[in-house]
Amino acid sequence: MSEVMKAGESRVWLFPDGVGPGREKIFLGCGRIGDPTYNFGDMTRIECPDENRYNEFVEVGSFQGTKERPTSGIIGRYDRRAISELLKAARKRCRVDVQAHFGRCRNPQDFNGGWEKILDFQSARFTSWSGENFGALATDEQNPANETGEISAKDMYEITQLEFGEQCAEEVVREIMAIVACDALECGDCDTPSDGCQKIFAIMLGIDATPGTLPSVVYSADGGVTCGATDITTLYSNEDPSDAACVGPNLVVISELGGVHFAPSADILAGTETWQEQTAGIDMPAGNGPICIWNVDALHTWIGGANGYMYFSANPLVGWTIQDPGIATTRDLRDVHALDSERVVAVGDFNAVIVTKNGGLIWEPIIGPAPGAVTLNCVWMYDEDTWFVGTSVGGLHLTQDGGATWVNVAATLPVPVNEVDEILFYDDTVGYMSARDGAAHSLIFRTIDGGQTWYVLPEGNGVIPDNDRINMLAVCADPNVVWGGGLEGGGTDGIIVKAA
Repeated sequence: MSEVMKAGESRVWLFPDGVGPGREKIFLGCGRIGDPTYNFGDMTRIECPDENRYNEFVEVGSFQGTKERPTSGIIGRYDRRAISELLKAARKRCRVDVQAHFGRCRNPQDFNGGWEKILDFQSARFTSWSGENFGALATDEQNPANETGEISAKDMYEITQLEFGEQCAEEVVREIMAIVACDALECGDCDTPSDGCQKIFAIMLGIDATPGTLPSVVYSADGGVTCGATDITTLYSNEDPSDAACVGPNLVVISELGGVHFAPSADILAGTETWQEQTAGIDMPAGNGPICIWNVDALHTWIGGANGYMYFSANPLVGWTIQDPGIATTRDLRDVHALDSERVVAVGDFNAVIVTKNGGLIWEPIIGPAPGAVTLNCVWMYDEDTWFVGTSVGGLHLTQDGGATWVNVAATLPVPVNEVDEILFYDDTVGYMSARDGAAHSLIFRTIDGGQTWYVLPEGNGVIPDNDRINMLAVCADPNVVWGGGLEGGGTDGIIVKAA
């Protein structure tokens, strides 16, 4: 039976400069959220003359009008002495973020734990400010003075509590090295209806033995309800896959020893795929094979390789070009992330960090956060100057000036971590991180304030399934779904977990 929310079960948090590391958030304890509105566009008829009657017309089609920005208001008591935070933010005319937290038997001032559901107004602006009951002429006009700040947001969505479940257990028999969601929102006009979180692909190690077992793809077309597995026939059993990406209609899998391999995602799901290898431009004979991959879109894909090699392709099916032949660094690159088609950062062994601000025309070395032999496992470019880096020792590091200075923020995490394997954001509000704790297994963390704070999942019942490590995470079209793939606890089997 559903539980209907009561009006008093909501509280408001204001981010006066938007979400993100180092930003402020304010609990508006004496405020409330207004009734939100989100217009998705009215339907317009497309008509033709009726063939059987004059002056009559028949509908032959329709289209939906422009989606409008979600709107709401923040209403609060007007303080006689203190500066109004609403008016202050409105006068600044800059981005704000607003969250309405809903709950009952919790502490509403606990930002990460005091809620059962959140309504997030992302990248909003104050469009107006107004006051109410600012004066009285007689006794019967005495009332509390209120203020209202009206907001217009880029988007509005719900953030819900997550619970873990293990997926595809029968198909996952070896360690999962990479996992990706190759899906999009679909109404059913061009493909099977989807919420954008149904088509999942996980890359599984092979076994280098006699006879060997080929690396495989574990896949699901229904969000993990049913799963299948298929061999990557162009890889050998000793060519361990290291990463994967969805590039256009294809799943691209890379291996340091085996190169670049791809097959259409739809064919994999249908069981009719033909794998192809495309290593043109990859300097495989010299041992500069691919290790990590990231693509912004079908026309912009980067690979970080051994010995500091950086590769780029506008079409991975055709081939690759070398953007940097190990000049910016000679260290193996373990992860790469692109903010857009111009700004890309890669990290790797021995504290290696390299960055480009012009799409790879020039790659420059940056002094990393962990001097010495520390491996930088993962990186996320939150914005042009703000990057998160996860390390093999020391945990989580942050720069907010493009690598000029670094801060180790591992101490701000709710539990100690030894190693961070993956950082991945859904957008600039919701993000996820996998990290190993002192008990030699991985936890998955979540942020709902753009990386200001992190907490351990799940918020709901249960715990994460036992594992030795979660190598990689995947997000999809829903901020409340995250997938993880790695090694099962105390064994040789792999594991796929889903929090939703």
